[in-house]
Amino acid sequence: MLEKKINNTLRNIANYEIKLDLENKNPEFRKIINFNEQVKYLNVKELCGFERVAFNVGLRLALNNMSIISKNNFLIID
Repeated sequence: MLEKKINNTLRNIANYEIKLDLENKNPEFRKIINFNEQVKYLNVKELCGFERVAFNVGLRLALNNMSIISKNNFLIID
């Protein structure tokens, strides 16, 4: 569900999607790369500046939508 919400946001601001894997109870986020009909994955730690900002915005918005406690109705990007 988290992966789907992040990808919905990323479709609006960037041209890539991510995949969420759980390895030993640790989340691993990977960028999906379609290259010559092959699917490859790139760790989000290796993304360029804009891609990293887009991922962080998507993750924050997705977590904010799923939060029960308190929700912010604004986002500040500096």
